[in-house]
Amino acid sequence: MICFTLLFFEVRREVAELVKVYFLAVSGWVDTSTLEENTRYEAYLVYSLRNNATGFKNKPVEVFLNVIGHEDQNSKQKVFLEAPATPWTPGETSVTSPLLHGHSVQRDDGWKEVKLGEFLNDQDKELEVGMNHTEGKLKTGIVIRGIQIRPKLQN
Repeated sequence: MICFTLLFFEVRREVAELVKVYFLAVSGWVDTSTLEENTRYEAYLVYSLRNNATGFKNKPVEVFLNVIGHEDQNSKQKVFLEAPATPWTPGETSVTSPLLHGHSVQRDDGWKEVKLGEFLNDQDKELEVGMNHTEGKLKTGIVIRGIQIRPKLQN
C-alpha cells in the first residue's frame, strides 16, 4: 500500500509526501499537443527529501520517459535521488548497474530535480514518465512536486 499525504507549498498547488512504503512507483502521462512542435524537450521529476527520509541514500532508482508509439525515443536509466555517501563516477565497477547515470541537482527554489529523459516534439505524442524504486526496503520522506517539461537548452 502506498501512503501519501497532500501538502500545500504555494497557493492552490498540492504536492504528495510519501509517508511509508516498501515498493514505490510514480508515473504520469503527458499529451504533447500543447507543446511547441519541432522542439526538443526534457522531462524532470521535481521533489525534495525530508531530513528524516529513508530508503534513498546510496540507492539508485529507475527513471523513465516512454514516447507512446515511438519506442526508439524511449529512455530508462538509474539515478540517485540523494547524492551517494562516496564519490561515484559513471561506469565505476563498484556500482552494480551499467545504466547508472548520475544524481539529482539542487534547484534555486529549494527543490531537487532529476532528469527523466528527453524527446523531440515533431508531432502530437503521448508520454509516460516516472520513477520506480522497488527494492523491498522501507522508504519514507520524499515529497513530490511533480513532473516539469521544458525546452532543452542549447549548449
